[in-house]
Amino acid sequence: MTFGLGGTTAPTAPDTGGNITAGAATDYWWAVAQRRVYIQNLAISPGTIYLKINGASASASDFDLAMPPDSFFESPDGLLYGSSAALAMSLFSAIALTQGTHFVIRGWA
Repeated sequence: MTFGLGGTTAPTAPDTGGNITAGAATDYWWAVAQRRVYIQNLAISPGTIYLKINGASASASDFDLAMPPDSFFESPDGLLYGSSAALAMSLFSAIALTQGTHFVIRGWA
């Protein structure tokens, strides 16, 4: 994928194959801090994604942004995101969601 900033990098997501498990936070991070992160909850998605920025363990009551289907988050350029598990982009949904089918998450170093 390219969004005018060069090639993007897929994040690391432990033990989930990149998918969001129903009722549990999935924390995404990269081997190198990212200058920009793009997350989209696609129109076909059956559920809302709750996003916690540079933190772990998002939930329906602990989040920075709620993303209903057909919405996206694009971080401001120049800040650093997702450089470790403690500084992850944490996603939560009450419904299991499949990366690439229901949502996308990409970063630019």
